[in-house]
Amino acid sequence: MNIMKSFLSVLLACFLSFQVASAQAQSKTPVDYVNPYIGNISHLLVPTYPTVHLPNSMLRVYPERENFTGNTINGLPLIVTSHRGSSAFNLSPFQGDLLNAGSTIHYGYDNEIITPYYYAVDLDDEGIYVKYVPSHQSGIYQIAFSQANKASYLIFNTRDGELVTDGKTITGYQKLGNQTQVYIYLETNTPPLKIGTHKGQTIQTTDKTTRGNNAYYIMEFPKGLPR
Repeated sequence: MNIMKSFLSVLLACFLSFQVASAQAQSKTPVDYVNPYIGNISHLLVPTYPTVHLPNSMLRVYPERENFTGNTINGLPLIVTSHRGSSAFNLSPFQGDLLNAGSTIHYGYDNEIITPYYYAVDLDDEGIYVKYVPSHQSGIYQIAFSQANKASYLIFNTRDGELVTDGKTITGYQKLGNQTQVYIYLETNTPPLKIGTHKGQTIQTTDKTTRGNNAYYIMEFPKGLPR
């Protein structure tokens, strides 16, 4: 059965700068033989994590889950700030009743693909398919929503920091400890209908700034998004 899908691309820029990453078809090179899953199960020590990371680059991510055998992921990663540490910020695509939304959504997942330069995953419980490519200080998510008759949402979270919106983009920071902060800039290829804080079944667009632990904005997009 053919499923109509709508697409949304998200540009994420860290450390106050951004670049446009483009994926081009290439023949296999040595990096394609790298297996990021090696060491992901550990009997004694903390396991390694399947990391998407270009050489000598600031931006790196890996799925937010306990280990290789974990059957859920906590939103989508944006930037890992320390060795084997948790991600700063979080992105959760969503379709459905806003009463069921929160700062981070936990997904069942399948069909995961991870290479040093690419991440793809099927959020099968939600009918959402995700692709991601990194650059040196930025990354692009492409998100395909399968329920074309429903509005689409992106939930953008900072675990301890501040977010600011102008109605089209989101900027902000997250505190990491030791007087260190990481900054981010987010924009989408399709302009959102609204951006605001979450109030039950509504999005409060008058809140141009939100801050604190697990502060988050919700971006709403029209039904049947174009690619």
